[in-house]
Amino acid sequence: MPQPAPDRIHALELPLTSFSLLIPSASTAEVVNLPHLTAVPLGAPWLLGVMGWRTLAVPVISYELLMGARTHPAPSAASKAVIFFPLPGRKEWEFFGILAAAEPRPQTVVASLAIPVDAGELPDSPYVASGLRIEGKVLAIPDMAVLRKAFYP
Repeated sequence: MPQPAPDRIHALELPLTSFSLLIPSASTAEVVNLPHLTAVPLGAPWLLGVMGWRTLAVPVISYELLMGARTHPAPSAASKAVIFFPLPGRKEWEFFGILAAAEPRPQTVVASLAIPVDAGELPDSPYVASGLRIEGKVLAIPDMAVLRKAFYP
């Protein structure tokens, strides 16, 4: 009798400038080249602007600025906007984007190969729920509930 397949989660490694996030693939709608962003007057410093995407105005954030970084490097030609499906409890059209430093990479997370990391190895922020070490690399897992509170106070 064949052994059951190990628990697997299909995820994306979203590279930021100083660390990477690990996000479920199912939470992302699309990865696009970074278009022109329109500034939002009186927006939070971490709100980089809004972009047009599929007839919608989608806010794009800097996760580093959200976490308290003082500066954010200017986007480069390699930068991408990762478009996320709306957070739980939000309207079906309330997509949002996170600025990535480069193209996200697919990750298949296998429970037996993913090692939980100590909090000291992760950015000190309420926006990071936990982290895993996969193939020697530390990946931070965002806290979507805290993110939702930041977006919709």
